[in-house]
Amino acid sequence: MALIPYLISVHFEFGAVSWLREESRRLQMILPLLVTDPGIVAAGLMAAISEHLPMGAGAHSFEGTPAHPTAAAVRAAVRQFRTKDGNGFLALGGGSPIDRAEVADNRRRYEESYG
Repeated sequence: MALIPYLISVHFEFGAVSWLREESRRLQMILPLLVTDPGIVAAGLMAAISEHLPMGAGAHSFEGTPAHPTAAAVRAAVRQFRTKDGNGFLALGGGSPIDRAEVADNRRRYEESYG
């Protein structure tokens, strides 16, 4: 397995989805917002990972990540995060969902600290 421990942890390997429950628990994410894109949803991957999430099929997801995330898309993810009482972000997919989850979490933290 390849692990990139930076500001976030990124797991690269066949079956990396099996790390979701353990990583969520390690980070104390009981109700994360799963950020992904329409291609991941269309491929059926959202349904396939639900058993690996701490809350199972009850996971909340933001599936509208555009190819190039916009400020409006980030604000929408933060709004959904707040209305669902989330306590963390998980990204599923490529660069766009990862970027969006990172920026949305940073924006949320900034707003909580500075209004």
